[in-house]
Amino acid sequence: IDGVEGGPSFDEHFFVEKKDGSLVCYIRICAGVGQSISTDGGYSWSKLEVSKEFTAPDTRFYIRRLASGKLLLVTNDSKPKREKLTAFLSDDDGKTWKHKLLLDGETAISYPDGMEKDGATYITYDQHRHAGGFIYLAKITEADIMAGELVTAGSFLKREINHSKPVPPKQA
Repeated sequence: IDGVEGGPSFDEHFFVEKKDGSLVCYIRICAGVGQSISTDGGYSWSKLEVSKEFTAPDTRFYIRRLASGKLLLVTNDSKPKREKLTAFLSDDDGKTWKHKLLLDGETAISYPDGMEKDGATYITYDQHRHAGGFIYLAKITEADIMAGELVTAGSFLKREINHSKPVPPKQA
């Protein structure tokens, strides 16, 4: 990790096994998303590099292999702000991320997470997390991401599922 542009941020990372059996560790770094590869089952790792496929701020992202075998990445498609939360789809095992769908174009959007069920992916994320914010849910499919817009019946974006109150100031 030493010498990497921006260096590490928080310990927020995801491991993905590639189709050739190698492992990729995607890591949150100050410069966005970094990645390191292991070809020996995790015993040794390549030098950490900043991803050049997308621009992302220093924030949490979400990545997983879908049932189809494609990779889904959800991150902010903007630098340095936490805005333009976008779902990216890779059909070549993470070499490129050709398909994308804007989930939410607002600012102060962060911390995506998700799950896949019955051919749909459900993504949760927050907005204004420290100032009395919102938790949202999006339901999307691979077809939606490939089209760059919602094309699947039942898909939706930015459904509010929670609204918190502002965090009270600390008492002296």
